[in-house]
Amino acid sequence: SSLLSRLHVSSSSTAAGMVNIFTSVDQDRLQRAHLLKRMCFVILCGEYDQYSGLLSEISEKLVDSSRWYSCPLVNAQILLAMRVLLVRLSSNNLVSLWPTLLSELSSALCELQSDLGLELVTPLTVTKEKLNWYWCACKLLGTAVSLPYHVIPHWQIVCWRYFGGSH
Repeated sequence: SSLLSRLHVSSSSTAAGMVNIFTSVDQDRLQRAHLLKRMCFVILCGEYDQYSGLLSEISEKLVDSSRWYSCPLVNAQILLAMRVLLVRLSSNNLVSLWPTLLSELSSALCELQSDLGLELVTPLTVTKEKLNWYWCACKLLGTAVSLPYHVIPHWQIVCWRYFGGSH
């Protein structure tokens, strides 16, 4: 709960384009990534479904992070959070998370496809942060595929999107 409050963003000042003159955008993004990683660790160490009561707040923080701090470094931590939530929450609690999860996953994979398409024309020059983001997307897919059907039954509805035929 206190960790979630540290993830609070003043949306009005960010939305208006005003940035604190004493911090840079890169520092804000780095700090957000570290806080998200910390949140993931706390959730992972907790009991199964322990944070289900805070899921709406957690989801809001993930969406805010995606909206206001979007960069490969933060997006990788958002995918990590999704992965942790898949493992630590019951399927009933995950229903509200699916739109965000699928959106973030699709963003990463579309960006990867775009970067790979450019490789045919020019040599691939992808940053370390982007490679980590792509790797986190692949790990999220791997986690979703490896979990039993009864743990995340909603995955069965969309897995064809990523793997073609039947899973």
